[in-house]
Amino acid sequence: AILSRARPGIPPATLLVQPKSRTDVQPESGAVLEILRDLFDPDAAIARAALGRWDGIDRRVVPFAVKLLANDELHKDATRALSRAGDRIAGTLADHLDDAAESLAVRRRLPRALAACSSPTAVDALGRALFDQRFDVRYHAGAALEVIRARTGKRPADRPIWAALRKEVETSRQMWEAQRLLDDPESDDPLSGVVERRGAHSLRHVFRLLGLVLDARPLGLSYRAIMGRDAHLRGVGLEYLENVLPPDVKRALWPLIGDDAIPPPSMSRRSIGEVLKELAANRTTNS
Repeated sequence: AILSRARPGIPPATLLVQPKSRTDVQPESGAVLEILRDLFDPDAAIARAALGRWDGIDRRVVPFAVKLLANDELHKDATRALSRAGDRIAGTLADHLDDAAESLAVRRRLPRALAACSSPTAVDALGRALFDQRFDVRYHAGAALEVIRARTGKRPADRPIWAALRKEVETSRQMWEAQRLLDDPESDDPLSGVVERRGAHSLRHVFRLLGLVLDARPLGLSYRAIMGRDAHLRGVGLEYLENVLPPDVKRALWPLIGDDAIPPPSMSRRSIGEVLKELAANRTTNS
């Protein structure tokens, strides 16, 4: 008998055929088939319990747990289950992430499961996703790489990260220009708010990528200073970036952080160490 119960958004389990007799199946296989059957149950509680029972070892469950990432009610449970399996299933998760035909709802959530991995397979897949056409996928891939680097120190090589960063800055600059064109205080066009939110997320993503190739801690201090309301501290944050960014990245990034003009060379002649000391001191004062 073919498993018959189906959850919306999950393909029929046409390949999951139960044996003709209970004696034909090992206890472990029977348990897995029960999990697979329950994943298709319309009752979310039953599907959630099935995800909790999966030990992450039998890979037959993986494609169906991945599909549940598209389910708004169950995606967190599916992410936890896939994360428990970790690097054992990194290759399968990478295949789904690479597949442009996979649903966006799945692909934008896959990086959260890959963030629990540390293998080159996972890191490379997330690195490729930094060049995806969909911003949602790029954004969450960057967040996952940030988590992996903080936990293990592993990340893609510098060259592809800088390539992704340059591409992202250019794309974000175009988004910022669209925001400026829509910046009409008399306008109630809802698109203006959408573009503004996207611009903020784009800047956060750019700084995440920078944190993969530069020292993440001072970069984080600079980001908080730039995003804050203290004009002096904002200037200190910009001074740090002026000293560490390649010229082309600096020219493209400056409009995103609110300055149209290309930054002139620093007149303070302070060392990076002095700049960071002031950033750190202000963080301690404000915390």
